[in-house]
Amino acid sequence: MKLTLKSQAAIMATVISVTLVSLFGWSQREPIRREVMAQIKVQQTALVKESADDLKQRLDTYLGVLERTAQQMRTVRFDTPQQEAAFFQSIQPAAGLFNSVFLATAEGTVTSLRPYREGVVGIDIADRDYFKQVMVVDQPTISAPLRNRVGGEPIIILAAPVHDQEGRQVGLIGASLYLLQPNFLGNLRDMHIGQTGHVYLVAHGPTPVFVIHPEADKILAPVDVDPAIAAAFRADPSALPEPGGDVVTKQDVIAAGWTLAAVLPGAEANRQLFIMRQRFRLSLLALAALIGVSVWGAMLWLLRPLGRLHAAMTQLSATDLRDAPPLELPGASEEIEAVSTAFHKLMGEVVRQRAELEAVNDASPLGLFRTNAEGRTVYTNAAYRRQLGATPEEALADVWLARLHPYDVEATTAGWHDAVAHGIGYSAEQRVIVPGAGERLLIVNTAPVRVDGEVIGHVGVMEDITVRARAQQASRVLTKILDSTTDFVAQTDVLGNITYMNPAGRRFAGLAPDVDLNGFTVADFYPPETMDWLREVAVPAAARDGVWIGETTVRGGEGQVVPINHMIIAHRDPAGRMEYFSSVMRDITQDKAAKEALQRSRETLQTVTDALPALVAFIDTDERFRFLNAAYEKAYERPTASMLGQTVRDVVGIDAYGILQGALRHALAGETIVFEREVRGRDLYRCEEISYLPQFDAHGGVTGVHSVTLDITERKKQELRLRALTTTDHLTGLLNRAGFEERLLAALDQARVSSSIGALLLLDLDGFKVVNDTYGHAVGDTLLRTFAQRLARAVRPYDGVARFGGDEFAVILEHLSRPDDAKAVATHILSACNRPFRLSETMVQVGASIGIAVFDSRTLAQSVVFEAADEALYEAKSRGKGLFVSADELSTG
Repeated sequence: MKLTLKSQAAIMATVISVTLVSLFGWSQREPIRREVMAQIKVQQTALVKESADDLKQRLDTYLGVLERTAQQMRTVRFDTPQQEAAFFQSIQPAAGLFNSVFLATAEGTVTSLRPYREGVVGIDIADRDYFKQVMVVDQPTISAPLRNRVGGEPIIILAAPVHDQEGRQVGLIGASLYLLQPNFLGNLRDMHIGQTGHVYLVAHGPTPVFVIHPEADKILAPVDVDPAIAAAFRADPSALPEPGGDVVTKQDVIAAGWTLAAVLPGAEANRQLFIMRQRFRLSLLALAALIGVSVWGAMLWLLRPLGRLHAAMTQLSATDLRDAPPLELPGASEEIEAVSTAFHKLMGEVVRQRAELEAVNDASPLGLFRTNAEGRTVYTNAAYRRQLGATPEEALADVWLARLHPYDVEATTAGWHDAVAHGIGYSAEQRVIVPGAGERLLIVNTAPVRVDGEVIGHVGVMEDITVRARAQQASRVLTKILDSTTDFVAQTDVLGNITYMNPAGRRFAGLAPDVDLNGFTVADFYPPETMDWLREVAVPAAARDGVWIGETTVRGGEGQVVPINHMIIAHRDPAGRMEYFSSVMRDITQDKAAKEALQRSRETLQTVTDALPALVAFIDTDERFRFLNAAYEKAYERPTASMLGQTVRDVVGIDAYGILQGALRHALAGETIVFEREVRGRDLYRCEEISYLPQFDAHGGVTGVHSVTLDITERKKQELRLRALTTTDHLTGLLNRAGFEERLLAALDQARVSSSIGALLLLDLDGFKVVNDTYGHAVGDTLLRTFAQRLARAVRPYDGVARFGGDEFAVILEHLSRPDDAKAVATHILSACNRPFRLSETMVQVGASIGIAVFDSRTLAQSVVFEAADEALYEAKSRGKGLFVSADELSTG
């Protein structure tokens, strides 16, 4: 049976439709899988990063708490169980963060533990890595995961050094976190990714081990005991998983040397994807069937006129054409019109396609718009509105006219109206003022939309070229600079082929301005010895550091070789690969001759100054050493050549520079400065007399400073010994009245110079006379010495502590953060004084009254501070003793 044309057309259309739908569904399988996997990986990466950041923050917080606790400690041993209990009670808020807290001596012996555990006190931890690290670097540390020696539990240790009053390291305080107990590390073990995924924490090292693993028996085990997780850790974290593979995301916790990873099993990750595919497949099948039936029926219905035409033609074929009546197709015109109407109805599908097109337009980075025949805007995409800073309603109200730069309104609107009137394309650059973004430069291109030869509107594209225009302007300015400079500028590729040479370089090389540089290499312009230097030193240094500056030689167009100051700049692409090199060269023939004459003078000066026992140097206005005698090499134990050109700060160090900085800057301003600098250490004292003599040029400007440093240590030591005899109290070793006044004057000067806050505390012992009268002067003197030691330990090492005589003491506090800090110190001192004093076989109890006076940069005289503190002390004793009163309380009533 032969099929009719309309049946063949219906079958063909159906087959094609169903085939295309099936091919489309098959082609989307992998993109959908990758998109779903990418979304899962993004969400999982964010979760892992947040967990890693939280882990790092918690480690830092816990380590900071432990470090602050260690800074408040002065010993790791206790004489009595009560002292030990009191200590652990005092740090209970901090200790509560950890599973246990322990103390160990500098030799590695554990002295205390809370909570107490049999067999721990007395064990030796000197072989533990964290103990060695704390003892060597004197800094807090976090241990690698390890097993507790008593009990064998997996733990990590946080440890911080403990120093005595003199700053010596006497041991450490350690805190442990059990990896199998509830804490912020143990809780990670129970953290789930999805329903079946888990979190793993691995410590780096020669053999990486698990810090956190869902299975408790694998904690502290090598990573390779779990091959699946080991493979996940070694996989590329940026790659999407293969079909059915696990989703792995990692984040390094650098401070602890750990890596946090989340692994979502492929079965779970692909479960939803499988469901989506099944639904998508069923939807495609249903759609294909619906399309097939619809196309079949539509084609048969649309081609009905062919049936009538076929019947008419059949009738005509059976009739003699000479006798045949005119061909009549009743309603044929209506059929054709109906076919046309049905066809136009199918165009309703275009509405849906138009919506899809508008969605694509909104995703475009270019601003897209459409206008009607009168030039009124009828459609804009999201980028168009973003570039103009407009809402959808404003965009359809032609807000672009209101955004135009005032100077461009007339020309721009005239050009646009002319294009609309004549139905032609429009292209222009427009400056607009965008709210919140300022002036922007846009490029606009439009084209007319024609239907049956009639313009029904315009479509256009708008692009923001502000950044590009500014870059082009900067490039033009740079080109002008390179063209006008007298320096030689050239660029080469990584193989040494010349790609650019500025006019000055071409003139020197004897090349015409229009000569093609193709075929020229750097070897055509440099002598052989310079080429060797460039290959072996200069280019590798530029590639390593980004730039190299030095002196080389170059060959001119007439074959002459001239010395040049040479700078080579290495340029890399965004991926870090070497892209090309730039060279900037300057002829220094005359400079070199002058430099050689200067060098001869410098050699003479060097010979003379090297014979001097003092440190002699010349420092330029950038505070860089330009001349040094031989004494510097011995003083700083490094060659003088390595110090030339370096700043004073780099050579002498930050601390020493802080002392020299003010005097050096005064000398660079034209003043002659002579001052002394003292260097104090545990076993070292040195004093230097430093003279800064400014060097002036012919116009009176300072070109640098001559520095002469003499070692006056022995002379100063003699002065200090004499001063110590006059400023030290012989009974307590504290400052006496003279030493106190000198120290208070220095503290007031420091407050004025640094705009800092300080305080004076005057103390009077309560009940000393009773002890002295009851037990005798020998016991009284012992009490004064013991109280002085306890008072000195109650304040900072650099605070001034003095005894006036009898039972009167003073404390000078400097560099306080706020005035109330003095009250906190007074509270600490009262607490220390109120504890009983054991004097040989005698136990005595005394107290203290304290008067406080705060001073700052506005305080003019020490007598004002002393009188205020004395008045506050008198008020404290009148209120009942055993307390402190601040002078500001008296001034406010």
